[in-house]
Amino acid sequence: MNNLHGKIPYRHFLTRLNYSPKLNRTFSQECNKLVHNNLIDISDEVKWTSKPLVALESTIITHGLPYPTNLEMAIEVEDVVRSEGAVPATIAFLNGKLKVGLSKNEIQTIAERHKEAVKISRRDLPYVYSKGTKIIGGTTVSATCIGAHAANIKIFCTGGIGGVHRDFTESMDVSADLHELAKTPVAVVSSGVKSILDIGKTLEYLETIGVCVSTFNHDGSKEFPSFFTAKSGFQAPYNCSNVTDAARLIDANLKTGLNSGLLLAVPIPAEFAADDDVINSAISDALQEATLLEITGKKVTPFLLERINKITKGASLRSNLALIKNNAKVSAQIAVELQKLSNQKSFNFTSTKNQDQRVSIIGGVNLDLSFKLTDESTLSINGVTQPAEFSQVLGGVGRNMAEALKKLGIDNSFLISSIGNDLIGRFVYEELNRIGLDTSRIKLIDDNKISTGSYCAIFGTTGDLKLAVGSMKAHDLILPDFVSKFLEDIKQSDLCVIDADIPNETIKLICDFCEKENVPIWFNPTDLRKCTKILDTQCLNKITYMSPNYKELLTILKRVVQFDKSENKEIQSIAEKYSFLMEKNMEVIDENDLKEILKYMLKHVPFILLSRGKDDFILASSVELNLNDKNQLPSKRNLKELKEKNWNPHLYFFPTLEMKQNETFVNVSGAGDSNSSGIIAGILKNYSLACTIYNGLLSAKYALLTNMNVSDEISKIDLKTLNSLVQENIGKVKSIPLK
Repeated sequence: MNNLHGKIPYRHFLTRLNYSPKLNRTFSQECNKLVHNNLIDISDEVKWTSKPLVALESTIITHGLPYPTNLEMAIEVEDVVRSEGAVPATIAFLNGKLKVGLSKNEIQTIAERHKEAVKISRRDLPYVYSKGTKIIGGTTVSATCIGAHAANIKIFCTGGIGGVHRDFTESMDVSADLHELAKTPVAVVSSGVKSILDIGKTLEYLETIGVCVSTFNHDGSKEFPSFFTAKSGFQAPYNCSNVTDAARLIDANLKTGLNSGLLLAVPIPAEFAADDDVINSAISDALQEATLLEITGKKVTPFLLERINKITKGASLRSNLALIKNNAKVSAQIAVELQKLSNQKSFNFTSTKNQDQRVSIIGGVNLDLSFKLTDESTLSINGVTQPAEFSQVLGGVGRNMAEALKKLGIDNSFLISSIGNDLIGRFVYEELNRIGLDTSRIKLIDDNKISTGSYCAIFGTTGDLKLAVGSMKAHDLILPDFVSKFLEDIKQSDLCVIDADIPNETIKLICDFCEKENVPIWFNPTDLRKCTKILDTQCLNKITYMSPNYKELLTILKRVVQFDKSENKEIQSIAEKYSFLMEKNMEVIDENDLKEILKYMLKHVPFILLSRGKDDFILASSVELNLNDKNQLPSKRNLKELKEKNWNPHLYFFPTLEMKQNETFVNVSGAGDSNSSGIIAGILKNYSLACTIYNGLLSAKYALLTNMNVSDEISKIDLKTLNSLVQENIGKVKSIPLK
């Protein structure tokens, strides 16, 4: 099963959704059980965001700082993470569960009730769970790592980790943080080890238990920081000089499968560092006082930090606040870089990347269920179960085209759509992220009466569509007030795609806006019931491209003719003729009639693209084109030139690509969307007209050979392949003027 595209990768589907007995195979057993036993509560933002995540601990709120400084600090740190393009996920124990991603109200709750909060490490989890909802708790590095890992968060930011205590030979006190780093694959970003500890012995201990340690020094130094100050006198084994190096280190650690974390030590910025002598003297005095008062265990660290703050007259607190904010900034930057790295490696595309080209797509997202009949001899709709082969893929015209364009190398494209807050919607959202699509413009509908778009198709034994049913109410909420937020993005597009799943008022908004901003529109009619929306909105003359099938073309024609005041008797007769034939479910169009239909429609739409299945592919153009030239089909860069050309309608008939002997037709679903995407990609890559069309036809063929709506193979299409196809087929291409 291909987990990146197509069939449902069940384990990943449930990774952040609190439903699954199993998560990603690298997850530890305890993380699996936290999810399976409903012991972890992951916020909607953490579940749904397409942005990288940064985990934050909560003991600094409950045990590290006084109120209201703790509250102010927690909010400010989250704001720093967001400002760098990531999403913060503060972790604490609330309402009987580990909560990953606290709301501001929840942060305020633990900040105000910090005196009653329990300090929770790995060892404390069984106890606090046994008490149910009675306990609130701040999570240490150890417990935060567990929560982050269970929520599939790869980077965790803190001030400083625990370590080997200075009186180790007498107390045998070693923080559980170190052991957690050895067994949980989360990267911890901190200003090293708290300076009240034995830094040298801590580094030795981390080496012994196999934890990778690196500093983060731009000058290449391996000098390990000392929390309040940038230098400790000890060296780390490695250094990362920038966020890219750090992201690569984390990526490599995760890929090893060792299931251990790593420590990235970030020095406090020089302007916020404390004076070495003052801090060391304060630490010495505080340690002596703790010994005299017989303070032990997990009470030691909070006591020492409080005493050091008093001795230094607040200087240590100011340094503490500065370093945690700096660590948050660095963590978020690394998280963003790590996501970029992951996205690049999720797709081994060989196609040319086009970072500057952009297509905006406004349309539907579905879960497509397909049944292909294995026997039609008993076909009936009177309650008899029919034997069939089953498959399930992500679908929706808009979504299919967004994925295809991504695979074809048009990387900056984006999709505007909507999904329900349901099981299917959560899966769809996760999958969109996994295949590298930008989900920041996907609307989440928080109404349990509206489900994510779903489509069920029944195909005959030869792959012909017999029946389709769907629930598409979610698409009705892709409304103008939502889409208006992204008009500036659409304005920057080279081409805008709309499918007929979206509401009339949204179609009109986009068409009016794109006409004003000179952005060509590609209209996909989607199906018979919806294809006339472009007429209902009086926007037919505002689109540049239309890609209907036979029935959609004839349906649109009938409506256009009804309102045509020119009294064109010939076209009226043709429209009436095929209206009757459509009612009889007959799809064959006489060649001469087809020419008249397309000639007539080209007065309204400059380019019409019509597939005739195995026969051929027709490009109907309102102007004469040259097969071997570039810039023949318009994008934003040359739309004005098209408008200045004289009307000179032509039809271009391209032979479709034949199946080879070893190739097996699977289904037709998604082929049209892949074809359109291939042509759009060819336009933006400035291919010749012939290469542009065969980029579409080859993309469509690959879709026919797979049970997915979009094939991975299209990422391998290159100009060499296309030029070869053109050489084979150019002699068969027919050009017919329509004057």
